[in-house]
Amino acid sequence: MRDLTGIHSSPSLCDRYWWSTFAYGMPKCSFNQIFGLHQEKFAQRKIKFLRPNLVVIIDVPISVAMQRMKKQGRKLDHHEKPKKLKVVRKNYEFLQNRGLDDSINVD
Repeated sequence: MRDLTGIHSSPSLCDRYWWSTFAYGMPKCSFNQIFGLHQEKFAQRKIKFLRPNLVVIIDVPISVAMQRMKKQGRKLDHHEKPKKLKVVRKNYEFLQNRGLDDSINVD
């Protein structure tokens, strides 16, 4: 993990951040367990946990996502199976409903 202490905030865009960690990790742990672990790890390293100004969720039906991945010719990993994606989608909805960060859905 890179130490971001003292770095001034500037616009940035990333395709994965803490929301995806939670959405994919919550089937094994609760939100509070994962959030507590993040807080603990950042505190140990004396790093400020940067929160996004906006989270953009690309929300398409799982069948559409599967078609897109197959069209790319990719071999699907264990996170990209329909059963797993259904759980992940519910976890993103859970996070969005908590109002933790500003978020929007696009399709």
